[in-house]
Amino acid sequence: ICRLQILASVLWLALMTALILIARLQPYHDPGSVYHAAEGLLQGDYTQWKQDGYLYFYPFQNGFVLLECPFLLLFHGNAYLALQLFNMLLWMSAIWAMAGLTDRLFGEKTGRLTFFLLLCFLPMWGYVTYNYGTVPGLACSIWSFVCLFRCIDTRQLRYAVLSAILMGLAVLYKSNYEIFSVAAV
Repeated sequence: ICRLQILASVLWLALMTALILIARLQPYHDPGSVYHAAEGLLQGDYTQWKQDGYLYFYPFQNGFVLLECPFLLLFHGNAYLALQLFNMLLWMSAIWAMAGLTDRLFGEKTGRLTFFLLLCFLPMWGYVTYNYGTVPGLACSIWSFVCLFRCIDTRQLRYAVLSAILMGLAVLYKSNYEIFSVAAV
């Protein structure tokens, strides 16, 4: 870890926080449907699970509905902003994890290059403001692999268990991350 990486992280976090708080992008399309289903669930409205409801047709979103509920309970009308700030922190942690894995596999220079390239990867800046399971699922998947490598290195079962828990969370956030679990196996 170099000082430039830490400085770049702090600047990126400040920039993204400003972007999130200024843009105040409300969830729409699928993320909006999931968000409103979570709101309804907390208010005792289960219409989204009835026939012709959104979650009747897309039951794979149920995990993400449940994972949004704590944000709605804690932050009420600003939960969507809290979710975006959470995405921002998770993306930063995923960058550090991917850079660390790259460093481990290909050397320190490549790890640092990976860090800066991921930090500048503009499409993920958009995903940070998109209240969906993409960023949290990716972060959980990547950290699952960090734990898996730690298990391989140390032969300690606790890392395998933590890896499995993180991979399970990743799949709850977004079912596409089953691909990562197959790769881990």
